[in-house]
Formats: sequence, structure tokens, C-alpha cells
Amino acid sequence: MKKNYELSSVIGTVVTTYTSTYTELKGRQEELVSIEGKISEIKEDIGELKANFKIMEKTLIEINNKLDKVVE
Repeated sequence: MKKNYELSSVIGTVVTTYTSTYTELKGRQEELVSIEGKISEIKEDIGELKANFKIMEKTLIEINNKLDKVVE
């Protein structure tokens, strides 16, 4: 009888530990998915910024060329 109780206690501990670990990992997984979404948004923003900087660079070059003509 004592062995059954000990075995039952060990099984209970294993199940409790498994459940706790599973719940914690599930929470971390959800957190990682959220972080991945934010990273994707940041990558999109960086892409837009790169495009905007290219436009600004082109505009500044055009302004510089016009100023050079005025100075000549």
C-alpha cells in the first residue's frame, strides 16, 4: 500500500511539473510570436525609411546641382 502511495505521489509530482512547464513554455511561445510580429513591423518601417532617405538624397543632390548652376 505504501508503494502505491509513493508511486502515486511521484506521478502527481511529475504531472504537476509537466503542467507547470507546459504552461510556462506556452506563455513564452505566445510572447515570442508577439515579438516576431513587432520585428516584422520594424523591418517594414526600416524599409520605408530607406526609401524615404533615398528620395531625400536624390532631392538634395538635385538642389545641390541647381545651387552649383546658380553659383557659376
